[in-house]
Amino acid sequence: MRVSVTEGKLGTVGAKAPAFVSRFHPPCGINQEIWRQQRPKVQAFPVVTTVPTNVNIFSACLEPGMGTYYFEVDPGGTAFRQMVIEEDGSLVVSNRKHEQFHFMLAEHPIDVTDPYYEPIPKSLFEELWTRSLETTMEEWNQVKLALPVGMEVEGAIEAFFPQGTLVNLLQDQAIGLADTTALDHTTPVERMYSGFKLAATVKDYDELNQWVLLDHARVLEAKRR
Repeated sequence: MRVSVTEGKLGTVGAKAPAFVSRFHPPCGINQEIWRQQRPKVQAFPVVTTVPTNVNIFSACLEPGMGTYYFEVDPGGTAFRQMVIEEDGSLVVSNRKHEQFHFMLAEHPIDVTDPYYEPIPKSLFEELWTRSLETTMEEWNQVKLALPVGMEVEGAIEAFFPQGTLVNLLQDQAIGLADTTALDHTTPVERMYSGFKLAATVKDYDELNQWVLLDHARVLEAKRR
């Protein structure tokens, strides 16, 4: 498998949020549903909701038959966006939930000095990313019409990313992004897990990832999907 990575300076928007990068393929022998529910230790870093700068793009082929991986990473090796082009040409992207791989993003910082990783032009990564966004653009436009700024919404926690907490907005099959630091300050630790329901207000839209930006998010007491 082949791997690619890009480089630049991270743009920051909003409050600081803990950084968690979701998983590659879950290890063999572990129940995938349980695996998704584990909440990792996190490290604080700025929310990113604009096109990042000061990042590197790399590609890599990790194992034969696993396709080509593309990573956008910051100077510390943390991945913010990731794509996999599989052998059959299908694409797995970190901004959308995959039926098999869930939200797929490198869990640990990437050591770009490893010979597996090959630097590639950021323009190539953006071309592939844009191609993926175009396949869901009609659905994304419908989401924005259905969820206008200021609307109260409910959803369930899906994953913790460097950008914040990903939320499945159940009524519209949209993905929301909440500020993890703000949630941590108001939510008992035992409720900061995948599946817990929350309520929030639509604040804006992240066009780079086709995510609905959420404000005033709060986990609902004793409710889990």
